[in-house]
Amino acid sequence: MDSADIDHRLATLISIFEERPIADLLVSLQAHNGDLEQTIESLVNPLTTSITASTESRNIQKGQPNRKRVAIEHYFGPPDRSGDGSSTSDPTQHEPPSKRLKREESDRKRNNGVAENEERNAFDLLKWDDDKVSSGKRLPVQTLKNPEEISAKLPCCELYPNFLPADVADRLLIAVLEEAKQWSQHNHQDKMEEIRVPIEDKVNERLIERDRYLGEIPCRWRANALVANCYDNETQGVGFHADRLTQIGVMPTIASMTLGATRAFRLRRIINAGNPMAQTIDLLLPHNSLLVMFPPCQELWKHSVPPQKSVIRHPISGLARINLTYRHYRLDYTDGDTPRCHCGNPCDLKPVMKKEGRIGRYFYMLAGFGSQDPTG
Repeated sequence: MDSADIDHRLATLISIFEERPIADLLVSLQAHNGDLEQTIESLVNPLTTSITASTESRNIQKGQPNRKRVAIEHYFGPPDRSGDGSSTSDPTQHEPPSKRLKREESDRKRNNGVAENEERNAFDLLKWDDDKVSSGKRLPVQTLKNPEEISAKLPCCELYPNFLPADVADRLLIAVLEEAKQWSQHNHQDKMEEIRVPIEDKVNERLIERDRYLGEIPCRWRANALVANCYDNETQGVGFHADRLTQIGVMPTIASMTLGATRAFRLRRIINAGNPMAQTIDLLLPHNSLLVMFPPCQELWKHSVPPQKSVIRHPISGLARINLTYRHYRLDYTDGDTPRCHCGNPCDLKPVMKKEGRIGRYFYMLAGFGSQDPTG
């Protein structure tokens, strides 16, 4: 296995086991010969994995058949409620634990529409479900459509509908749709200078009127970096993320221009001890609208563009939506200032999100192999 594969798998482990030391994750990965699924299972339940491996080794030496290993799925079944003091007779109350776990797992699979003979690996069990929060309780997605609702619910976000003159927005949409045919996945032609100045003016006008945070840029906000995305239809999107701070710095301001079809821009509050219930909010972004994310949006919220069953079409672009995201790359956050790991790879600047009382603190972490900077 080459170093790129190891880096990629190590980055996956880091994203799952955020509290574990990176050195421990690397040792565990190497101990399992780079097998990512076995590594995850050993980290989820290290005692059982160690005992099982030891028992199998002894059985092989004695020529005895190995006992069947307990699958990782058994540890994700519903809790045993047999001891809750209920007087109602339950025929399954005194069944052996192994039989009960198997029955509960079968019931859960049927309820979730999973076939009995369908295998599920550790990735299926550990991956995040965007529609659920960690407490297991489902919160309804709240949809906001107008600027007043958005500002009241999300003080760090402001929406400006019909930001450009209609003819300018339509002309730009046609030009960018044509350009998008030649874009690679990570590159584009920069012909969006026409709208840079009005966006800069609006952002700086609002920054003067807003309360400022420690660490924000001390100078005029400049749209000196642009990322353009084209979502061809309702099935394309990008998962939950917070923008990388390595070059835009702490407490950044980000401006996002929407052209074409109306899509939902989804935000979810970070879960921590002081905020155990994560509210999810959808902002409907129509054609020719500017969304500005002020501090501390990137420190407190993650955002995504979820796939949808249907979208509001645009007369020119149909189902396609163009997103132009403008950022200010700071002179005090350059590649030369970015720490590097002993392996030579650069680190990413990230905010501390999940520990209450530590908002506004940051750390550098080794960037995952092939890491990208997705946008809305």
